[in-house]
Amino acid sequence: VHALCRDGHAVHLVCQELYPNIYDFVAAAYKYGSSVRKKYGRALRLLKKKRQCPSCGSMRFRREVSGIWTCPMCSYRLADGAYDTPTLR
Repeated sequence: VHALCRDGHAVHLVCQELYPNIYDFVAAAYKYGSSVRKKYGRALRLLKKKRQCPSCGSMRFRREVSGIWTCPMCSYRLADGAYDTPTLR
């Protein structure tokens, strides 16, 4: 699937068959209004940023499910926010 950028260059869009894991992200980027897309982008960047484990200090501290954050290195678990860990700041 191809589309045109604002400057007229052809851009290849990700197909659902090839990359089903990231298709939802790509599909959401091309739907809805600009303010919704900006809020979605901010939330996604906040969710995917690298975090340091408060227990062992490794940079592999990630969200397991909504509100549960874990470190695979030391098995530290934390119940906190859905998109961020505000209590660790």
